[in-house]
Amino acid sequence: MSVDHAQAEISVVDDGIGFDPAQPLPDEEQHFGSRIMRERAAEIGAQLNVQSAPGQGTRVTVRVPRSS
Repeated sequence: MSVDHAQAEISVVDDGIGFDPAQPLPDEEQHFGSRIMRERAAEIGAQLNVQSAPGQGTRVTVRVPRSS
């Protein structure tokens, strides 16, 4: 986690099997995790970034603007 005058940033990282974020997940119709995370981030004016690659794990980062 990092915080500066403009934003707070939180990252969650794992060293799992990873995935290709450009490809839909096989069970995406039953699981709405990434879509809901993006919707909730947008509701508070935050940005959500998902970085992953097969065999490389995953990093999910949320950047939330700080109000003055």
